[in-house]
Amino acid sequence: MNKIGLIEVWLGKIPDYFRYHVETIGLVNCVDFHFYTNDLQYDFSYIKHPNFYLHYITENEFLCRYNDFSRFQINEISHPKKIVDFKLQYFDMFEEISSKYKYVGIYD
Repeated sequence: MNKIGLIEVWLGKIPDYFRYHVETIGLVNCVDFHFYTNDLQYDFSYIKHPNFYLHYITENEFLCRYNDFSRFQINEISHPKKIVDFKLQYFDMFEEISSKYKYVGIYD
């Protein structure tokens, strides 16, 4: 695949400023944005960009994916913003996405 794949995880309520992010991703057609969230209340229906992929994931599913690749088992995330500590593991945690691209990265 010639596109770049980017992965982001947002656990918790998606902030209002997310809509500005959505405006910009449609302008970058060489990148696919894979967005994982557990926010079931946010209305994503307005996002029509063909390069935006929404994936729902619970905190438990997220931790199970992490624990599958880590020597250190974590059972709870103390605060949603602490997921920054997991970012370098995303390539393994979301291998079904990262393996499809020659170039893959993390965004937020």
